[in-house]
Amino acid sequence: MNGIQIRKNNEQKIPEYYTNLLEIQKLFQSYHLSTKSKRSSNSEKRTKEIKIQNILTEYLKKTKKCQSKETSTPIVNLQHELKQQSVNQQTNQLNQILINTSSTIDSLKQSKSKEDERIGPQQFLLVGLLGRGSFGEVYLVQRQQKLYAMKVLRKSLIFKQNICRYAITERNVLSVSSHPFIVKLRYAFQTQDKLFMILDYCPGGDLGQVLTKQKRLPENVVKLYMCEVILALEDLHKRDIIFRDLKPDNIVLDSEGHALITDFGLSKEGIFDADKGAQSFCGSVAYLAPEMLQRQGHGKALDWYLLGVVMYELLTGLPPFYSDDKDVLFNNIQNGELQIPNYISAEGKNLLKALLNRNPVNRLGSGEGDYLEVKQHPYFQDINWDKVFNRELKLPKPTNNKAYLISKGGQNVFDLQSFIEIEKSHVDGWSYIHTE
Repeated sequence: MNGIQIRKNNEQKIPEYYTNLLEIQKLFQSYHLSTKSKRSSNSEKRTKEIKIQNILTEYLKKTKKCQSKETSTPIVNLQHELKQQSVNQQTNQLNQILINTSSTIDSLKQSKSKEDERIGPQQFLLVGLLGRGSFGEVYLVQRQQKLYAMKVLRKSLIFKQNICRYAITERNVLSVSSHPFIVKLRYAFQTQDKLFMILDYCPGGDLGQVLTKQKRLPENVVKLYMCEVILALEDLHKRDIIFRDLKPDNIVLDSEGHALITDFGLSKEGIFDADKGAQSFCGSVAYLAPEMLQRQGHGKALDWYLLGVVMYELLTGLPPFYSDDKDVLFNNIQNGELQIPNYISAEGKNLLKALLNRNPVNRLGSGEGDYLEVKQHPYFQDINWDKVFNRELKLPKPTNNKAYLISKGGQNVFDLQSFIEIEKSHVDGWSYIHTE
């Protein structure tokens, strides 16, 4: 009947008996794997544990109920006995998973200080203001003799603009990232009116600031920066995340001069293809890709276009197709001729043309190889990618490690901040503590 096979209920069992134990085991297995990750919060573990215990209890109740309703015959009794042995064995296995992954493990983590468990803004000393954005500020702060960048987002603004999802995406991406060229998130917490992210501080400033001072950078140095950024994008793309906001301002330099990407507010998770998967119109004006302007959807290839834009700007001092007139700029991005200065090497020119291809399907990095296509371009034939990953490239160290502060000290924005998280403004799943 329409390809559906009807199987007789020869054992005369009621429907409730067919509780899908495989689904319960699958849930336990998923929970077991998730608790192996140091990134799972204790509250999430407790919630999952309660859920699993409830499901297990309900399952055992149903099993007993079903057994009491079945006909009592020697054959059925034998089936009951064998079935009960199986249920007991599987129940013991499930309980063992609980023992190994919940409160037992939590008890082993009691050595973590209460201060870490309840970290808040009052535990940081404000040094000065590093920068301002549309929805908050970034401050230089100090805790236990170590400097951090504290990103503060005002809930009133992000709720009003309905962009809370961008803040959560940034927190999510950073919380699962552990890469030498991606800025590390150390803590995330919230108050009634603000969201906080505590990030590693990079004293070398960003490449936008470096470019302002030097006007343009030597090609050999730009090449090394590009290598490190490529590996950061590779890490994101392997996890089906696109960055979407690559520009000199979002590439910061640590104390050794290495390049790290930061500011993941526009990132998008769950992108599997080169030219589709994301629809939002977003980005900085001078760094919009042709497919973004055409609003035709975009994917991983967008990041490779932006890599070309950044490389071009670092080499020349301005983004390609640049104009102070926005309409002219947008027209140039979609139709203008790419002008590449003669002082750039032949292979460098070839790479720029391949990355800045207007058709995302034909762009370097758009094939199945993704980041491998970019890494295997002749421009990088002399690069040992293992050495890049191990931070063995010799890059110019920042000559001035003094913080790029807009203002020093001033009113402490953290004063009078209540750490009580009221339901109305609470952002679920925000809190995070990094563990090595």
